[in-house]
Amino acid sequence: MFGVGGLGHLAIQYAAIAGGRVVAVDLVDEKLELARNLGAEFTVNASRENPVEAIQRLGGADQAIALLPPSDAPAIVQARQLLDESLRRSILSSADPGLLCRWLAHPSGADDLAAARTLVAVLPGGDPRRAAATATAAAIAQRLSS
Repeated sequence: MFGVGGLGHLAIQYAAIAGGRVVAVDLVDEKLELARNLGAEFTVNASRENPVEAIQRLGGADQAIALLPPSDAPAIVQARQLLDESLRRSILSSADPGLLCRWLAHPSGADDLAAARTLVAVLPGGDPRRAAATATAAAIAQRLSS
């Protein structure tokens, strides 16, 4: 859970009740103490430690809940990067053509060659989307090579 504010503290409690191993990330030690009292198993102060690296040391995240304000603050940027990478891994491992198409249409996935190649691989030969997926993969490969 990124952000132990008004909604974040509720999400921590719900996740803990549901049996999740909760990692709370915030910039304020007092909020992290509250998170521990509400059920967070681990806490990370993003003003002192890179939350992406800290969560990866704990074994990574299966799910993430983030209530992030629009900001270029380093902790917020790191949180977005972690979310993008977690989402990407989930989508690639799902091999779901619909999810892969939506990921490739999203700005975070627009240049994801692995996702484009996965989409081509999971679409059956006669699927009308396969030609478009192949063209998308070729276009991404061309952009990345120039």
